[in-house]
Amino acid sequence: MNSELRPLNSELRPLNSELRPLNSELRPLNSELRPLNSELRPLNCNSRDPRVNTGE
Repeated sequence: MNSELRPLNSELRPLNSELRPLNSELRPLNSELRPLNSELRPLNCNSRDPRVNTGE
């Protein structure tokens, strides 16, 4: 199993290196948007998200 995964690991390592800086950039934005998302969720009547308070 380990030998099967080694080539995949080698393939993914460069992608991981590319994405790490983007992740660091987006993390603060995510933190800023999370409270706004919580405020807006109850207003979204069309959502299938079970966390939405539909008022029913």
